[in-house]
Amino acid sequence: TFSNSGALGNSSSALTVTNTAVTAFNGLSGAGVLTENASGGTVSVAGVNSSFSGSTTLTTGTLQIANDNLDPLGTGALNLNGGTLLASTAVTTNSLVNAFTVGGNVTIAGSNSLTLSGAGTLSSGDTLTSTNTGTTTLSGNLSGAGALIENASGGILAISGSNNSTYTGTTTLTTGTLQIGAATNALGTGSLALNGGNLQSSLTATVANAYTLGGNVNINGSNSLTLSGAGTLSSSDTLTDTNTATTTLSGNVSGAGALTENASGGVLAISGSNSAYTGATTLTNGTLQIGAASNALGTGSLALNGGNLQSSLTATLANAYTVGGNAAITGANNLTLSA
Repeated sequence: TFSNSGALGNSSSALTVTNTAVTAFNGLSGAGVLTENASGGTVSVAGVNSSFSGSTTLTTGTLQIANDNLDPLGTGALNLNGGTLLASTAVTTNSLVNAFTVGGNVTIAGSNSLTLSGAGTLSSGDTLTSTNTGTTTLSGNLSGAGALIENASGGILAISGSNNSTYTGTTTLTTGTLQIGAATNALGTGSLALNGGNLQSSLTATVANAYTLGGNVNINGSNSLTLSGAGTLSSSDTLTDTNTATTTLSGNVSGAGALTENASGGVLAISGSNSAYTGATTLTNGTLQIGAASNALGTGSLALNGGNLQSSLTATLANAYTVGGNAAITGANNLTLSA
């Protein structure tokens, strides 16, 4: 442990840590380079670091942010080439402002909230995975073809860059919560794999990514969210809406997976051309709103177990249906159930 602050000279100076135990710094300054490259080891950065302008590289081992002071890791570049990034205290009042690159498979772990507000570049073939059971926030703009994964039971990965349109990588939700924090382009233009967990938005937002359902996923929260990309629902998997605002599936839906609306006070609006959707649709609570003249619910069965069924236009539903609860047909537009 270095109990006093340390100066890392000029940009040609480099300090590399291969210590397999804990190396702790209490304040850094200068323009030198700091590298953590110790399998099983930890570099912990505490103290005041706003005068440190050098780059920090994580190759293997753990880089631990141990302060929430101004510029917790200084202002230089952050190279995430491997290993684990975590915070031993909540790093939210003062975020990591460092521009970062993902040049390997890196995990954001721990149990404390951590905000990365610098611009992030994700290299093709590399993955940034969050297993942090606190909230990990990527509030800077993202770019590149690398992948993002949220896989933290009880944790949240919040993505809120104002312009992630040049992020073309795949985003995967396995467990925990993936929170949309930008009105458009939060997840760029790549595919979205919904394999488990919760999808929600912190504001009214549209996600244009093509998505696949590969597990049981819940759309929750209290803000309106539109999925305008094409959706493929795998057999035996269910997409359940418990969002108390309006969830809209405006892209074409296909596959044999299931859709369930179960949001008291919420609306699930389905408005794509969905003739290739063969899964079952269930209305348990809330409102199921038909937004296409035909084939809105594909060809699968319709279970009316509660809630309200309505249409936003003149529409026909050819689905075979069952009434398994007290359901109401509401609204002000003509709706034909032809089965």
